[in-house]
Amino acid sequence: MQSLDATRSAAGGRCSPSGRCQVVPSERRARAPRLLTTASAVVVSETAQELKASLAHELIGLDRGIFGVPAAKKAALNAMLTELEGQNPIAAPVDDIDKIAGAWRLLYSTIAITGLKRTKLGLREFVRLGDFVQSIDTDAALAVNTISFSVAGLGLLKGSLTIKAAYKRASGTRVDIEFLESVLTPEQLSKIFEASYDMLLGIFNPQGHLDVTYLDDMHRVGRDDKGNVFYLERVAAPQEGLLG
Repeated sequence: MQSLDATRSAAGGRCSPSGRCQVVPSERRARAPRLLTTASAVVVSETAQELKASLAHELIGLDRGIFGVPAAKKAALNAMLTELEGQNPIAAPVDDIDKIAGAWRLLYSTIAITGLKRTKLGLREFVRLGDFVQSIDTDAALAVNTISFSVAGLGLLKGSLTIKAAYKRASGTRVDIEFLESVLTPEQLSKIFEASYDMLLGIFNPQGHLDVTYLDDMHRVGRDDKGNVFYLERVAAPQEGLLG
């Protein structure tokens, strides 16, 4: 495995030994993020409310699906999400972008870390995953994904992988996403993932496009160009871990 200072991200950036990767875009925006929305309430159908309640029940104990889901359960969840998408109250969410602004916590994804990948990343007993939070700044057209970790045996060391990406409208339901930079903090966490950082970033790198297939005031469903589905709920904005 090459050292981090000689590796490149999937988007063509370089990674430093501290765990920071960066792509220099043609134009950087420096405005402070706006993480709250004041948009009027979205009317959600009774069917959608029932589906969301059913999803909440079915997702108990699945740890967001990140370590794999039995095939039958995965198919059932996908069917429920597809039905929820059919109840989408906003036909063109990207054209009503203020309703997407803010912080969102991942409830379920078909991204899975299993087998050898899970072992190499130490995600069986040594390293534990915490929340996955995405903060959307619609003024600067930026998305910041923060994945929290805790490490057993190091005084329950806590840290995070933070990935910043720019997005732009492709259609009323799709955004194109460009990876900008990532960082692992604190330094001890960077050392733990030094040999497997490319793998870790490859799993969570958002480069590509995302279709917003369901959106209301509290929940969002998206599907990316890699075939993954994401189900998220709105939360208060995180106060730490954002890239400057």
